[in-house]
Amino acid sequence: MTSPVRRALAAATITAATAGALLAPASPASATPVDGYIEAYGYYRNAVGCNVTESNDGEAFKMFTPTTGRRTATTETDFTARDAGGNVTAQGRVENISSGVAESRNGAFDKVTFTSDHLVRVRDTRASDCRLGMIADTQSGAELHVEHRGRVHVAWDRGRAGRIEQIFVSRNGNVKVDKVRPNPHGDTTFRVRPGNYIVFVQFVTRVNEHDIPTHTTLAKRAHFRVLLDYRR
Repeated sequence: MTSPVRRALAAATITAATAGALLAPASPASATPVDGYIEAYGYYRNAVGCNVTESNDGEAFKMFTPTTGRRTATTETDFTARDAGGNVTAQGRVENISSGVAESRNGAFDKVTFTSDHLVRVRDTRASDCRLGMIADTQSGAELHVEHRGRVHVAWDRGRAGRIEQIFVSRNGNVKVDKVRPNPHGDTTFRVRPGNYIVFVQFVTRVNEHDIPTHTTLAKRAHFRVLLDYRR
């Protein structure tokens, strides 16, 4: 598959928020304390002038609430790029294992955690270069119901590879948190009052055939975690 639709929506969100307007990422409406979703993608880009075949569609989707426990979306996809002569120029693989888990207290949001493990790998098998790029992309979010005034502490962490593209929180169109490509480790706190809050997070890991010599392999493993914790 090529880049998923929601990725474009996230980019539009960043642009609109920067301009002072808000286009909030979609999230299912719910009366539950936490109504969350996990979208795991594995896809390719570029491959100019080449034909790319995939072992599957490279996407998985799960929903979670406090009553479901941890839910995990998993996708594993192999890619093969061939030039106009039918010669294999590159091979790649994307593994994406992404989870969401939530806790509630007295009918309201208490805690939600998003995690992802990515593996992206590409092997350049021929001197002709398709510029094949492998991408693992996790796009997740939730609607959080708050009953009482308080604070929400947001903490994030990632390993040496990959990038947190965005951490976004809003209420009724008002942006509370908008971290675009933040530092690998960090945290922030925002005040809340009764109502519903929308959360969106995105993690991405990339490798590219063009970055390595012929007959070599490049692989990256990445781990991500974002925690939102309600405090009185």
